[in-house]
Amino acid sequence: MDEQKLAESRANMTPEEQQALDELLANMAKHNAEPKQTENVPWLAILGAALGAIPGIFAWFGIGMLGYTWSLVGAVIVMGVFFMYDKFGGEGDNQYGVIGCILICLIAVYLGVHLAWAGQFHKVLQEDGDITFAECVTRLYEFLDVLEIKGKFVFAVLKGYLFAGLGAFGIFSKIYGKS
Repeated sequence: MDEQKLAESRANMTPEEQQALDELLANMAKHNAEPKQTENVPWLAILGAALGAIPGIFAWFGIGMLGYTWSLVGAVIVMGVFFMYDKFGGEGDNQYGVIGCILICLIAVYLGVHLAWAGQFHKVLQEDGDITFAECVTRLYEFLDVLEIKGKFVFAVLKGYLFAGLGAFGIFSKIYGKS
């Protein structure tokens, strides 16, 4: 507010109104001087979380190529995500960061299952002709449709989420159960 207009307004006020205005202006100044408490999305920490998921994705792929699913690999994904989130400056009480980590875990498990299934198709189809692993990855849904086993793939993804959740629960309960 302009100083001259403020002075003119004060001249028309009662002493009680002037006191209320002074308190209001003091509170506004105090509020403006305080640092803003906004919760930002910790993008660097979420990037770290994504990097932390990479070893787990490759482990899921490798074990899946052997024809197995192992809940400990899901725990490796979750631990890698949250460990790297923390190392890149993430805070556990930031809701956006935790939601980002959970989404990264879900995506990582899906990618691990997808790559493992594509690898299995590549092993089988490689014997019959020239097909690359990249083609198997990109055409996986086409293969699933032709063989009418898309439901089995969805079940494998859901089972992967379940195993990741159980593995992560086991690891987190051992870590936080001791303290």
